[in-house]
Amino acid sequence: MKTIGRWYLFLVCSISLQAVTWAIITLLRGLLIPGVGVENDLFSFQIAVIIIGLPIFIVHWRKVGQDQDAHIQKGHTGGWFPANIYLYGMLAGFIVPATVNLFHLVFNLLQLSVLKPDLPSMHGLSTTDSVFHSLIAIGVLSLLATYFRSILPGFTALSPETQYGARVRRMYLLALSGAGLSVTFFGVVNLLHWVLFRLQHNTAIYAFEDIGLANQTARLVVGLPLWVLPWRRSQTLFLAATQMERESPIRKLYLYMIVFFATLATVINAALILTGFLRRILGPDPQDRGEIRGDIYLTLAILVSAGVIWYYHARTLRNDERLSETAPLQASIRRLYLYLVASIGLAAVLVGLGSNISVLIQIVSGHSIGEALLDNLAWATAILLSGLPVWLLPWRLAQRSALVTSPSGSWERRSLTRRIYLYLFLFLSTMTILASAVFLLSRLLNLLFGDGDTDGLLNSLAHSIAFIIIAVGVWIYHGATLRSDRRHHNSAQADRLTNFRLVVVDDGDGTIGKAILDGLRTAIPGATLHPIGLTNKAATVMGNTSNQYQIEHLADANLIIGPWTINTAASKIASAVSDSPAQKLMLPLRHDGWEWAGVERWDEQAAIQHAVRATQQIIAGESVKPARQLSIGGFVAMTIGILVILTMLVIPMMAMLDRMN
Repeated sequence: MKTIGRWYLFLVCSISLQAVTWAIITLLRGLLIPGVGVENDLFSFQIAVIIIGLPIFIVHWRKVGQDQDAHIQKGHTGGWFPANIYLYGMLAGFIVPATVNLFHLVFNLLQLSVLKPDLPSMHGLSTTDSVFHSLIAIGVLSLLATYFRSILPGFTALSPETQYGARVRRMYLLALSGAGLSVTFFGVVNLLHWVLFRLQHNTAIYAFEDIGLANQTARLVVGLPLWVLPWRRSQTLFLAATQMERESPIRKLYLYMIVFFATLATVINAALILTGFLRRILGPDPQDRGEIRGDIYLTLAILVSAGVIWYYHARTLRNDERLSETAPLQASIRRLYLYLVASIGLAAVLVGLGSNISVLIQIVSGHSIGEALLDNLAWATAILLSGLPVWLLPWRLAQRSALVTSPSGSWERRSLTRRIYLYLFLFLSTMTILASAVFLLSRLLNLLFGDGDTDGLLNSLAHSIAFIIIAVGVWIYHGATLRSDRRHHNSAQADRLTNFRLVVVDDGDGTIGKAILDGLRTAIPGATLHPIGLTNKAATVMGNTSNQYQIEHLADANLIIGPWTINTAASKIASAVSDSPAQKLMLPLRHDGWEWAGVERWDEQAAIQHAVRATQQIIAGESVKPARQLSIGGFVAMTIGILVILTMLVIPMMAMLDRMN
């Protein structure tokens, strides 16, 4: 109930304070800037908001302070989670609009610097009035942001770093940094475009009277601090913090998203530039050969900016990999980066290859080699050449890691990231085969029934066959890679199981021990299993009727598996379990009179499945991690990623199919 009450207090405080803040800003603007022209009704409304909203905020905020004091007096160190969300949320709610107003302030000051005070702004005010319009908002919002920043340490100290405080802070910093990076990126792109265009046309690049230049300069002045300051703070915390900070999925998601979009932008714009050069080479009219069509300056600006962002964040990921304290974590960071980049590159290669084949088929079938066909050929070749190194280089590195015989090779072959990558392209190739085969058969059946149109039939059939050949090649290659991974895994596991002894212990009726044995025999065929029942019934159910060699089995075991209660049994066997040098794998099953803090309530069948999976991980030399269900956020992120890749392939393929008809 206390947590719900705190949510109520913070929600009322946030709404009332935001309403009062903007009422004060609007009121000050109306009083101090003649050009605003606030109507009486609006003027009265803002005063009413302040008179009613401010006491509501003060009363509830005092209640928050009293709750905080009581929390401290009782010696509590946790359970203050809503405060973190409230404080960081309010800071973001002040910083973001203050940044927007700072952009308008810088833009208008640049206008004033070139003596253009009478240009109308987006608010319909003169430049001078717009400066005061922004300053009022910045002043009020800055005061409130400073206040909340000053009280932040006192509140966040109530939520230990091991719980929620660090997570909320991390999301706050990375959200601001991401927003600043976006603003900076577009500012740099447009500024580079502006400079390149004027250099090409022999125009002075210092013409600050250009409104577009003032706009982009203001964007950089605002965007750079908004990106750099939160990111530097995040980097400082990352470098000085514990392993929990360095294993944060929020930071990794932020970096991988930036790498994904930067890589995608780099490939697309590199393809556009290559398309321009190929058009110049393949131009049907000699007069067109010296012209690169399209705005190559904007494309080049995007390519350079996206490439720099890609390089910087890829380097950051490599640094994260170096600082990771465990080899599996290092491998997972590197692996996800490689497969993410490789998936973009391979998608581009397949799109370019399919488009090239489409053009060649049209040429062979007798189409005239005109400007449109040469444009398609240039575009297809450009995207193929742009995507090839982006796929080939990371894929070769990933394959090299998967083929080593050390435990790192096993981690690579068994990784979820690698399997998602391989099965994704298996799925795409299967769907391509399905769609192309259905299209091919439908055209043939229409022709057989006398309803088909023979015009363009050969061209359509050739396209379908070409797509099927490409898809079959992708399917065979990735299927062979999966089969090779399985062969290497089975061979390595057989070598590890040669002298690996598993002991399954049960101190109950034997049903759990019997289920574990059955699961291990199915999942790990060839494993040496020794069942031990600590009760007569368990021994009978598990097939262990002799106690002669039980202690010897425990002493020689590599892994002992059983319910946690075997450590509490008062017997010679239980003492032998504790004294054995083998690794112990305990099942956290519920027991009358005992509860587990912070552990979800598993049923016996789920615990057994987790035990079998953990045994496989231990044999493979991996860290024991439970198989968790995909969260809603993870499912949404994975779905979006798959849809993006599908879109990259499906849209060009649909365009090619349109050309076939």
